[in-house]
Amino acid sequence: MLQRVLHETTQGLSVSGLDQLATDRKYLFISNHRCIVTDAALVSLNLLSSGRGNCKVCVGDNLMATPGVSDLMLMLNGVVIKRHGSRRDVYANARHVAAYLAHQIEEQRYSVWLSQSPGRTKDGNDHTDSSIVKMLGLAGARTPADFEKLHIVPVAISYERNPALHLIARI
Repeated sequence: MLQRVLHETTQGLSVSGLDQLATDRKYLFISNHRCIVTDAALVSLNLLSSGRGNCKVCVGDNLMATPGVSDLMLMLNGVVIKRHGSRRDVYANARHVAAYLAHQIEEQRYSVWLSQSPGRTKDGNDHTDSSIVKMLGLAGARTPADFEKLHIVPVAISYERNPALHLIARI
């Protein structure tokens, strides 16, 4: 379905750097997002079509209230990150998610796509969010060697038009 949408609504999609990633390894793809569903789907589509399997997609629990998002997250192997609740609950969930993601990557089960921004970036300022580094540290990633096990790959996705507004206009 996504390939059809790309064919009918874009002038093309270009991908670079994917050929430099081993096909027998799983990765932690980290990016800011413009449209969390589209960005994650594009990463998954390109991984699948290049023989690198599918990836799990991390989303904040704030998106689960949006109609249809929970169904999409099931299709995209979604992992929900709870951002609401007591500080203790949020910390416990972050620790659990970090351990789960590290396990998925280290055991070569799945690659993971993780947005490092709590919301859609509007200014293109794609700096590393320290809270993501802290969360990954909760799973025991404390030294450079620990982080190397995660095979972190930064991802940048750009659009000619704002994807969320474009999708809304076409619906």
